[in-house]
Amino acid sequence: ISDEEFLNFNRDDGREFVKRYRVVYIYHNEIDDTGDKPASEERVFDAVQSSFETIKKIIKQANNFNRNNIFVTSDHGFLYHNSQTQESELCKYEDLIKPVKLSRRFIIGKDLEDSHCITKFSADQLGIECSNEIALANSINKIRVQGGGDRFVHGGATLQELVIPLISIKKRRVDDIRDVEVEVMPIAKITTNSVNVSFYQKEPISEKIKPL
Repeated sequence: ISDEEFLNFNRDDGREFVKRYRVVYIYHNEIDDTGDKPASEERVFDAVQSSFETIKKIIKQANNFNRNNIFVTSDHGFLYHNSQTQESELCKYEDLIKPVKLSRRFIIGKDLEDSHCITKFSADQLGIECSNEIALANSINKIRVQGGGDRFVHGGATLQELVIPLISIKKRRVDDIRDVEVEVMPIAKITTNSVNVSFYQKEPISEKIKPL
């Protein structure tokens, strides 16, 4: 389910939804969606910060649906350069046969040519059952492809692209119990040394919300 769909559930519908599954996979794509577009790739760090806030909302929503065993991870990392890519960073690659897949960080195809800026592997070497070859750009080199957008890249073999987080969150039941929230009512004017202060209780008392 997408993060937008999940966050739009009310409590009852959300609890009914998650009850049907042993595992619920919530997909959030703001970073890739921002970085993969030439017009917005320079805003990828803003997208990262925004994603942190969204993920915190997703975790809170999952807790509200009585789901207390949560894993936060990613499908891949990325490389980002804040300046325009220099000519020396681009790898010009001429292919004998049109590749199955060509990106700025890897090539998949048959009879791929050797080049000083790529490392070529057979499918067997990578434990993949297919007849294709796979070429990965060396270091932070980028393969020249048509179209704009070359500051945000992924799909290669640097640590930044390969190493991903795995955060395990287990919420204990005792954390659900808290004091009720209250607000101090506004005081129009203070005219004496003795002031009466009134409080407003913002929510009803329940098993998990205790009086204050």
